[in-house]
This record gives sequence, C-alpha cells and structure tokens, in this order.
Amino acid sequence: QETIDNVKSIISLTPSYNKNERGAIIGKNLRHKSHPYYTEYQPLQCLCLQILRMEEVKYGETDEEICGILFDGAWLWEKYLNTILQKEGFRHPENKKHKGGIYLFEDHSGIRYPDFYKDDIVLDAKYKKFESYEKVSKVNRDDLHQLITYITNLQATKGVFIAPLSEIPQKIPKSRLKDSSASLYILGIEICHTSTSYADFCEQMKAKEAFFVDTLRHL
Repeated sequence: QETIDNVKSIISLTPSYNKNERGAIIGKNLRHKSHPYYTEYQPLQCLCLQILRMEEVKYGETDEEICGILFDGAWLWEKYLNTILQKEGFRHPENKKHKGGIYLFEDHSGIRYPDFYKDDIVLDAKYKKFESYEKVSKVNRDDLHQLITYITNLQATKGVFIAPLSEIPQKIPKSRLKDSSASLYILGIEICHTSTSYADFCEQMKAKEAFFVDTLRHL
C-alpha cells in the first residue's frame, strides 16, 4: 500500500508529465554539455537516462534480476552521525528543512548549514573515502573552503571532516591554518566488516562509535 500511495503522490505532483515526450527528452540529453558548470551533473544525467530507457543499473555480471531502491548515502551518513553526536551536545542544522542555519553577513544574508557544531568545534560529515589522505590539504578544495568558512563564521578553533573508514589510521591527519589559531582534522568511524551476524555487527559498532567519541573529545 505504501508503494501505491507513493506512486499516486508522484503522479499528483507531476501533472505536466507526458509519456509521448520521453523520447524527445532522452534525445536532448544523449549529448553531454561540454561546459565545466555541468561536469559534476553528468553521472546523474547518465543514471537518469538509464532509468528512462529502462536499462539495467546494477553491479556484476549475473543474469539474476534484482529489484532495489536508490538512496542518498550522504544524507544517511549524516543522520547516522547525528544519533551519536546529539548525545555530545552538538547542534545539527537541517538544510532540507531550512532549520538552524548560520548567516555569513550582518544583514542576515548568505545562510549556510554546517552539519554539526558546538562551542569551538565544527564537524563536516563526508560520505567519501578518506583513508588515502595523509594531509588535510589533500581534501577536495571545495570541501576545505566550506569547512574554513564555517570555522571563520563561528570563530571556532577546530574543524573536523568525519568519514566512514575501513580501518582506523595510526595517525590522525591534522593541519594548522596559516596565521590562525584554528586547525583542521580528518576523523572517521571504522565500519565493521568482520561480524558474523547483525547482532554482532551492532555490538562491534557500539565499540567503534565509543572510540570515535573518545577521540573527538581529546582533539
């Protein structure tokens, strides 16, 4: 029934949809735009085309049919972290609900939504592989600029990227900002991959979450 209701909701919210226009829309999007502004949208464009053309979107070579769903992994990672960090007193602005934002300018313009912050620390949740980063300076430049903006606005002294890890590194990457008292770090939560059952997975993750919280407290 839930699926039926969702389908009805989609139909009611897209009254201009015309099945006969699908071919024309597909044709217009087969050729990628070369302008750099659209570069990051190309994977999404390809995925949309595969869905519209009823092409298989799967991993592996098996012929077995698998039905699944698409979900926002970055959003899910952020919500998972909130179950841990809210107990530590962190604020969690919500971009999608337009709640808890901060303003860059005195006239209350330039609203931004840090993932988590309290006192003198700002946390930025990243659903990316950070194991290969030995230096904070190697993080994507846009991610760096974003976190530095939050630190400056909130007058914080610590900015932390938090990512899922396959294993905990021996040394936590840390970099001091030039001519500033603030430092940036890369932390993570090790995701268990040796569990024998879901209950075992939950128990091991509790220990890894506790280790993460303890590390965060002692930065």
